[in-house]
Amino acid sequence: MKFLGILTTSFALAVTLMPAQAASPDLTKDDAALVRHINATDGVFTRVLGSCSEERLTRDKAGKFTYSGICRISPSPETDCQRYLVTATGTVDNASWATVRDIRLVLQCSA
Repeated sequence: MKFLGILTTSFALAVTLMPAQAASPDLTKDDAALVRHINATDGVFTRVLGSCSEERLTRDKAGKFTYSGICRISPSPETDCQRYLVTATGTVDNASWATVRDIRLVLQCSA
């Protein structure tokens, strides 16, 4: 019996110490995950754009998406307008990867 108690305790400790692996979100279904993905992996989003508001995402049945939002550019210029309408189109290539294929920035301020 003592052996069984040690074995049970060892097993419980091993299960407790195992790192929890969160399931990766499915980019083919999860809109919020898709927006996070393009914000983290696309070069324009990571190097040029700052915070965005009024974000919208639409999808079609062929795995294509369109993202739009009002975004600041980074670094923010002191004397120029800082708000751009960003429209990005792309494809969800599989459950864990999506690619921005086209991106347009339209200045939202006027002189």
